[in-house]
Amino acid sequence: MKKLILLVAVVSATSLAGCMTRDQQIAAVNTRDDQKCLGFGARPGTDAYVNCRAQLDSARTTADAIEDAAPAPTYSPVPASDAPRIQPVVIPGPRCTSRGC
Repeated sequence: MKKLILLVAVVSATSLAGCMTRDQQIAAVNTRDDQKCLGFGARPGTDAYVNCRAQLDSARTTADAIEDAAPAPTYSPVPASDAPRIQPVVIPGPRCTSRGC
């Protein structure tokens, strides 16, 4: 049941992310991280909880840096003249033997 509630919260948060202010987005991320760490059994104020939150923040920072460093994808269709020709495939029929076909 907790996982279902968390899933609904995450889906709701991500679907509304475009309509949220920066402060609301930060609050949503903090809530999501808090729920993840609590789900792992870490309790606020413990070293495990602090480490959990730090790891989630570090992972998010690393993912953001990788995304920012990646070049934007470029899409260029293959011109028809450069496209490989499609060759028909001939599937041989049954082979006749001395006993018949």
